[in-house]
Amino acid sequence: MADFRHIGGFPRRLKHCRKLLCKLNQFELAHLAGLSQSAVAALEAGSVAPTVGELERLADALHVSTAYLLCQTIRRRRSK
Repeated sequence: MADFRHIGGFPRRLKHCRKLLCKLNQFELAHLAGLSQSAVAALEAGSVAPTVGELERLADALHVSTAYLLCQTIRRRRSK
């Protein structure tokens, strides 16, 4: 199994956004993003990398930018 934990801290950032910023459990985030709870768990564990579509849906559900989830910026919100 591939290990994607090195991808910019994405798994840690995803879990941080879910738990601390949005106060959601994995099931709630999965429902909002149109994913399964097991998919969210795998993404947070770093055992799989998100597709572009999954990344966009997660960012929308968490009200953050994709760049923030990928640890490419410290700004949470998308610029308009």
